[in-house]
Amino acid sequence: MAEEIRKASDGSVRVVVVPMGPGQVEGRPLREPEDNNTLLLIGRARHKRNEHVARLLAASDLVRSDYRIIAVSVSDETRQVLRSSPVDVEFLDDPGVDEFAQLLERSSTYIGLSVDEGFGLPFAEAAYCGCDVIAVDLPVARETLGPAGNFVPTGALTVAQLEAALQRWDYDRVVQLHNRARQRSWAHFAATIAEWVVIDPNDDR
Repeated sequence: MAEEIRKASDGSVRVVVVPMGPGQVEGRPLREPEDNNTLLLIGRARHKRNEHVARLLAASDLVRSDYRIIAVSVSDETRQVLRSSPVDVEFLDDPGVDEFAQLLERSSTYIGLSVDEGFGLPFAEAAYCGCDVIAVDLPVARETLGPAGNFVPTGALTVAQLEAALQRWDYDRVVQLHNRARQRSWAHFAATIAEWVVIDPNDDR
């Protein structure tokens, strides 16, 4: 978006990109995962596309044999698809802040195939807590995750494409994702906004 604004203004508008902090998990240390086969799905909103992800997971021989799934606050449709298939799945609803962070730390891979993720906070939270992040190859995902992101094509994903992404898990790359997420800070966000936003002391609105 920043580049689009620069182009539209012929470079006359200065654009400052200020990454938001990593959700509610800032300050937690990186923990090396106990395994690399625990998958995390989060959310029941339709734009998360977890219903589509669930159907892919249920159809994957690799997932059925080698992975377990943690499904957090997912829709009834997602729940039904996973329950009716022979996958190893655990369901949780509405965890608190600490429990949510612990779920991220337990997981090796967060699957976030939303195509409408405005600020990339779910990606940053997962990466901060040591998850690989499988995301659709869109600008918000690339801006949040950087070159270490585990990107999949836009459009309808296939089982083979998802399996290939799962098999790209690599701890060195996960560390790169974590280090990039650690560059985000709510203190830095607030300080930068305060520096660039001019407040009129005579405006009493």
